[in-house]
Amino acid sequence: MATNSNLQMSRATRADEFYTQLSIIEDELWHYREFFEEKIFFCNADDIINYFKDVITWVEAIFPYECKSLMNGLPWGIYYNKYKNTNLDPILLESKIKELLQDDDVTNQKGIYEYVLSGDERSLQIRTFDCREARLAYERQNHKCAICGKECEFEEMHADHITPWSKGGKTVPENCQMLCRDCNLRKGAQ
Repeated sequence: MATNSNLQMSRATRADEFYTQLSIIEDELWHYREFFEEKIFFCNADDIINYFKDVITWVEAIFPYECKSLMNGLPWGIYYNKYKNTNLDPILLESKIKELLQDDDVTNQKGIYEYVLSGDERSLQIRTFDCREARLAYERQNHKCAICGKECEFEEMHADHITPWSKGGKTVPENCQMLCRDCNLRKGAQ
């Protein structure tokens, strides 16, 4: 077997930059671990500090009348990244937030901030019709879909808002209609 005399020599002297044993690295790192144990280091974290300052400044500018209990724990960094370049009116947002806080159909008040930014109603978790309300509408409609008129079993139908929540409709028995699965899916896709 051929040998590399330079490699052999560097092993013997441990002076060659290309020859390093793992055990030597481990020993050296262990030495530094012991040396730096219980010491405090200060790193330059200016970029992350400035980012968080930007997020806080943006939140304070957009939501000046904050409701801390609802704002805690929300992903403000994500909202900032998504909406920082969007033209938002703090007065209009605050008015909408106050209105939503008073709406009994909004079951997830923490979702109000996401909703006023994105418009996604799913974040509010709008109250659905309970079984009793759905059954009353089902009987009132004589077991027929309000759109296509097909007769269906109760379990095959969906309770739906006649006037959608987004257009001021409330989750009350008078605003409940029963739709067959197909009509409800078609309506939801529009």
